[in-house]
Amino acid sequence: MAAVVTRRRVLASGLAGGLGLLGLLGTAACTPDGAPGTGGTPSPTVPPPPDPLPAELADEERLLALYDAVTARHPALRPRLAAPRADHAQHVDALRRLLDASGTAAPRSSDAPSSGPTGTAGPPRVAATPPAALAALRAAERAAAGSRAAAALDAPSDRAGTLASISAAEATHVVVLS
Repeated sequence: MAAVVTRRRVLASGLAGGLGLLGLLGTAACTPDGAPGTGGTPSPTVPPPPDPLPAELADEERLLALYDAVTARHPALRPRLAAPRADHAQHVDALRRLLDASGTAAPRSSDAPSSGPTGTAGPPRVAATPPAALAALRAAERAAAGSRAAAALDAPSDRAGTLASISAAEATHVVVLS
């Protein structure tokens, strides 16, 4: 007996074939772990970005040294600079704790490279007048706030918040020093 070809049978077999093809294509587009992507070829491993904390710590230490040098040269500014200087001491402590918790060796200020807001190795140079010294501190704070903000964008989540908080504090120091 010959099979009767009906519209219903044609549609049903077309639907089943389409679903099978769709399943086959979906499987071919997956990697072995089931994630869509490269069709089963492993992607190259990208190394993590370098840890920003050692450089940011060294930069904070240079900024703290700049505050100390300014207050040594211009003692009349000591009361005005006391709060931002105390903030920077706390920033150094917070960054050291993060580095110690991760097992990364924290650099000491003597190991610090000569780049950063003060831009020099050794004791920072201080302007001859208090207004010029305050202008130099504002410029250093602006640079530091930008550096910490950029580092926060690239840092792992457990460090980004600390770097962003430090950046915000440094941005407020610019206003305090105005």
